[in-house]
Amino acid sequence: MENSKLKNRLINISILIVIFISFIFLYVFNIGVPCVFKMVVGFPCPSCGLTRAFKCLLSFNIIGAIKYNILSIPLATYFIMTLIFVPIDIINGEKKFVDMTLTFLGKYYLIIIFFILFSYLLKFL
Repeated sequence: MENSKLKNRLINISILIVIFISFIFLYVFNIGVPCVFKMVVGFPCPSCGLTRAFKCLLSFNIIGAIKYNILSIPLATYFIMTLIFVPIDIINGEKKFVDMTLTFLGKYYLIIIFFILFSYLLKFL
């Protein structure tokens, strides 16, 4: 039983480390992420603009974030929830938030794909 708590804590700590490193690269070092899809194919992918949108959100420029990529709002909300619930799971030695996320993605993947495609179409209008 204690081994699974340690494993859960390591999973959750890894998640927080990835979010923290992403924040450091994005905000502190001001490093953008080039779109490989756009470089190869020549037109933007559904996630194009997310780096700039997150920079706007960090400056509380919500309108700018929506203009770059409307999906930045639900993703930022998810990251905030992650920063709240994952530390709680670390303390309790659980991974409820990770399991809840996987269940949600498995259950609503078609709706998520629809919103990704919808936001993608908005880029061309």
